[in-house]
Amino acid sequence: MSRYALVSIEKSPPPQGQSGDNWYRYEITGGAATIVGYRRGTLGETRVVARECVMHLNSQLAGMPSSEFVRRAANPVADVDPLVAA
Repeated sequence: MSRYALVSIEKSPPPQGQSGDNWYRYEITGGAATIVGYRRGTLGETRVVARECVMHLNSQLAGMPSSEFVRRAANPVADVDPLVAA
């Protein structure tokens, strides 16, 4: 069973059709899958959203009930984000 992990977050130009200068691009990998997301806001806000996405993906992979995901999402686990020291 592959676990998903956040591998990068970086400042980014806005996605096509969007405006603003406060965009970030994050990348999540799990096995052969790579997921790229964009978030407008601060680095901290983007990190929280990306961590929650990783936790959700891993909970689905493990078959964790959604109520357990909700409980854990309120307190993100640092092991899903190797960039936490960044």
